[in-house]
Amino acid sequence: MNSDKMNRTALHLACVNGRSAGVTLLLERKNLPNFCDHEKRTVLMKAVNVKQEFATILLEHGAHPNVTNVSSSTALHLCCLLPEMYHLQQSCFHTTPITEARNKDDLTPLLLTISERKQQMVEFLVKKAANTHMVDKMKITALMLAVNYESNAVSLFQQGIYIFSQDVFGWTAEECAVVSGVMIHQLMTDYKEKRHLPKIATQWIRMLRKTL
Repeated sequence: MNSDKMNRTALHLACVNGRSAGVTLLLERKNLPNFCDHEKRTVLMKAVNVKQEFATILLEHGAHPNVTNVSSSTALHLCCLLPEMYHLQQSCFHTTPITEARNKDDLTPLLLTISERKQQMVEFLVKKAANTHMVDKMKITALMLAVNYESNAVSLFQQGIYIFSQDVFGWTAEECAVVSGVMIHQLMTDYKEKRHLPKIATQWIRMLRKTL
């Protein structure tokens, strides 16, 4: 397949330049949607930044959403970094299995979305059965990230997330919430009471509350 000096094919260029007719024609002529440029970016990775229509068409023609670029990011990772474009993301990936691939920062799409405070996208990924128990290289969980970034944790609780995990420093999500003073701590308290989970409000935590 012909490509330019940056290994971009005609399909890459048609997509980047917003040529709807060109994208459709090239796909009909069996141009490979998974061909990568010099930074291992597929046409789908280009499409999520350009036009919802292109991404949808590419997926229908066999584009693989779990291919990773030089930063180990998938097309879904890139979607999570976009401005609030929830409807584009939902439309493109509603029939696609959610990958647990990790980018260069060791984040899955769900962990990245939480850290980017994309509330609707978090709910979408959780409903798509994204693994809510994945941790990053510091063993920080999705719930800990939700606490740290004051992101939406309601959907995580709805999936029965395990709240007693500890990061590499031995901190739990509840301890992080107490220290930061975010409202999620009450959510965790209610969650434990409803599920009859043991209380982990240790003397150390109670002492911290008195100082906040």
